[in-house]
Amino acid sequence: MQSVWNVIHGVDRNSALCYIEFQPARKDTKDGNLVREVGRLISPLKSLIHGNWLMGLCGGFYLAWWLTAFRPPKPRSTPVCTILLTLAFLAGIAGFYFCARTLATPPVNMLPGIRNLHITLGGAAAYVILLAVSVLVFHRMVTSELLIITAWAVLELCVVNTLYRCENLVSGTAVRLSVWILAAALVSLVCYLLYYRLPYTAGYIDGCIPLVLAIAVILAVNLSPVGII
Repeated sequence: MQSVWNVIHGVDRNSALCYIEFQPARKDTKDGNLVREVGRLISPLKSLIHGNWLMGLCGGFYLAWWLTAFRPPKPRSTPVCTILLTLAFLAGIAGFYFCARTLATPPVNMLPGIRNLHITLGGAAAYVILLAVSVLVFHRMVTSELLIITAWAVLELCVVNTLYRCENLVSGTAVRLSVWILAAALVSLVCYLLYYRLPYTAGYIDGCIPLVLAIAVILAVNLSPVGII
């Protein structure tokens, strides 16, 4: 019987095994309908990447809000600031939904490796430790940025882990991206600790650094997979 692979053009079979079920085609199915059926089968990892693009868009809107609302010499609140912050919130919620939907129900036939649950639990433990250290050692007032930094790093590590285990990333690329994610999170943590110790203009720049790094890392993650976009 003819299989769906006979009508797929430009998609590598090995890289697609995680998100296309190998199903025989009905004899009375036309190629156009069959291609549409295949498109629906490809959705899980595309949803993950699209969700991560939305997370990058969230970072872009948030950076624009920061640059507008806190531009020296003093903070300001304008309708533009409200719109940018609202767009950042909506893009972040949508991005998290699409990413979490795929990560919660990962594709079949994944390579053996670290489970996303273990990465998430490790991130939760890291947050508790970082929270204690920032308060007890550095006497830093607790704000939401620490949770955002940790959650972002966990999400990106889970995305990279899923792409690697679905054979859409080679091991070297997965390791390199993971190192970049952890390095960006570490620099962001330093910025978090320093923020309230800096004068206003220096703090304004300090607040931009984690957002720029997050956007850059998300771009690197999204442009690395093969056979999805």
